[in-house]
Amino acid sequence: MKVRYWAGDVVRGVAEFFEDQWFDRTRNVRTSGNLSLGDSGLAASGDSEWYQPARPAHIRRALRELSVRDLSGYSYVDLGSGKGRSLFVAAELPFRQITGVELSRRLHEVACANIGRFRYRTQGCTDLRSRNENASEFVFPEGKLVLYLFNPFGAGTMRQVLGNLETSLTRNPRHVVVVLLWPRCEDQVAAMEGMHLLRKRKEYQIFEAHAPGGA
Repeated sequence: MKVRYWAGDVVRGVAEFFEDQWFDRTRNVRTSGNLSLGDSGLAASGDSEWYQPARPAHIRRALRELSVRDLSGYSYVDLGSGKGRSLFVAAELPFRQITGVELSRRLHEVACANIGRFRYRTQGCTDLRSRNENASEFVFPEGKLVLYLFNPFGAGTMRQVLGNLETSLTRNPRHVVVVLLWPRCEDQVAAMEGMHLLRKRKEYQIFEAHAPGGA
């Protein structure tokens, strides 16, 4: 039985490696490879771990389950965007704007270089950017929003981020969708006033909050 599990892990690892390589080559970017906090230029912290890009298939599958039919009026924001992989998956869809927020200066610079090189035949959004900023201080765009997180930080920073989001929604009520890949802080999102669980899968959970009147 242990041999079977080991063989399954090897097969999955090989498949993920080739998926990563294919994604980068077809988009002229370099998003593959894990990095420790030290290699990312960040000090050791109990609220962060390391950079590990999500599988493109998992990001794409989650975004395909959004309840929004017309994304042209929505901004896409990835908090803890690393080298920018989710930005390039999101760019396959017609978002109004796509923004990555990354604390590590090194990863941010890689993301900027990737954005400069990025090309894809089915690109739906061309307004991509990366910001070297602490997610807890990020000011959310005023328009409708899709927020994506792949466990970029722990419960402490998540609490600050969601507090900022609640403040933004109180000041400017609007539709917001929160996509959590392999979530660990989903209980915090679920506890937000007006937030409802839209989809729950093994790899992700999707929440949304509507402005009064369903706007």
